[in-house]
Amino acid sequence: MSLNIYKAAFEEILHAFHTLTMLKIVVLDANANEIMEYPKENGAICTELRKTERGCSVCARSERDFCKKCADLRGLYVSKCPAGLTEAAIPIMKDGIIIGYIMFGQTCDKNLRHTLKGSLEKVLSECGREPDGELINRLLSKVKYKTADEIHAAAVLLKAFSRYVQMNNLAVIDDSDMISEIVSYISENLDRDLSAKALCARFFVSRSKLYAMTEAYMKGGISAYVKNARLTEASRLLSKTELPVRKVSAAVGFSDYAYFNRCFKEKFGICASEYRKASKLNSQQAD
Repeated sequence: MSLNIYKAAFEEILHAFHTLTMLKIVVLDANANEIMEYPKENGAICTELRKTERGCSVCARSERDFCKKCADLRGLYVSKCPAGLTEAAIPIMKDGIIIGYIMFGQTCDKNLRHTLKGSLEKVLSECGREPDGELINRLLSKVKYKTADEIHAAAVLLKAFSRYVQMNNLAVIDDSDMISEIVSYISENLDRDLSAKALCARFFVSRSKLYAMTEAYMKGGISAYVKNARLTEASRLLSKTELPVRKVSAAVGFSDYAYFNRCFKEKFGICASEYRKASKLNSQQAD
């Protein structure tokens, strides 16, 4: 989903955070894509890692995994990146939905700086960089080392900024983006639990918000929409594949075969096996 932010306010927040902490801070959307950062320049270690395609991949995957853990907590998450640097992230929430993240990183606890060298050597090797002593020492000398209290204080500021953003509606999403994601998720996961409860859990949204967003698009309700999508896909599988009817039923999310047949007949006027025979006959006549 796309994240729309009040840019001037965010620029002020990010600049203030950096002025107080001297740490890099970024804003990401719900899919962990960076949309704003301050300062623009990465730290020496991140810059070095991203000199290779593999390194860029490692960094991007690390950010996505970090945001996922933050989403699971639905609150502040502090940990280390593959290079051993400390990072912290907190969700930006709107109506119970996680719509983005604010994150800082590229720092290290002064008392743990001795552990950084091993992590750095390992990740450089994984990214295709030769971890020679001179390079390692140069990179370690560029790290912004902080005390544990300073890192904790920065995390507290991050929480305060997140609340400020939420209270002042400085970040919003277009409901149509969320609906598109829900529709895509349903069509790609017909064999899974697609109840309102499951969708609420998957998209971090309340039941009332889910119904409000989808009411206009899914006029018969979510349950009816899902059932229709399953039956439509079943008709396609019956026409285009040789998958047994029972397996077609399971593949589109019907655990009860008798119920599947009943629903299929209600929608198409004939049972699933007869539909397959008719489809084959029509195909042969067309040839």
